Amino acid sequence: RQMCIRDSFSIGHVVVAVAVSDDGTCCATGGTDGCVSLWSTVFAEQPKFFEGHSDWVTFIAFASIAMDTSSTTTDNMNNPTTSSPLGSSGINNNNTSNTSKPKRRQVIISGSDDGTVIVWSLQGEILSVLEYSLGIGIRAMSVSQIGGGGVMATPTQTSIALAAEKPSIHLFTVSPSCSMRAAGVIHDAHAGTLTALTHIPSLNWVASSGEDLSLIHI
Repeated sequence: RQMCIRDSFSIGHVVVAVAVSDDGTCCATGGTDGCVSLWSTVFAEQPKFFEGHSDWVTFIAFASIAMDTSSTTTDNMNNPTTSSPLGSSGINNNNTSNTSKPKRRQVIISGSDDGTVIVWSLQGEILSVLEYSLGIGIRAMSVSQIGGGGVMATPTQTSIALAAEKPSIHLFTVSPSCSMRAAGVIHDAHAGTLTALTHIPSLNWVASSGEDLSLIHI
């Protein structure tokens, strides 16, 4: 069918990563300015800019995490920079439609050329930081959520797959407190640096491509 442009925005920098929330109310972008930008697709308001990375933001995704009342956590990083909470008009941050289910928090997960992965609240608070590749850019990243039963089920687990310059793939899970915990590693997946990556943890399924001109399925 024919598609039409609904909205356009002036960014002011090169965008290299974009994601849209499941409910379609907001869009997140990352780019050469090192910020994560959150845009409302419902209200005509200025975007919110989240600062925490020190280089290009090259990967970005939304995820739904079961809420936990513990305090902000960090992985391999002391005293992370945490921005002040921002307003979130027009964005459904928590799913409370069914009181019999645990409340859930909508988060943004970003990866950067500074080698870090950050989990953000929709207000711009840094919930967790993973120093993955010590200043070496992340080359491939995949965020996957496992449902509790059926394709449309509420996600019960969030998983992240990462690769930097070394030809290995590292797997992490995101806990209810939003910390990122190591879950496994695939050594020497390629003879060269990975260029793209996707995974389905419930099926133990990973597909990746690399600069060695190969495509593998694990």
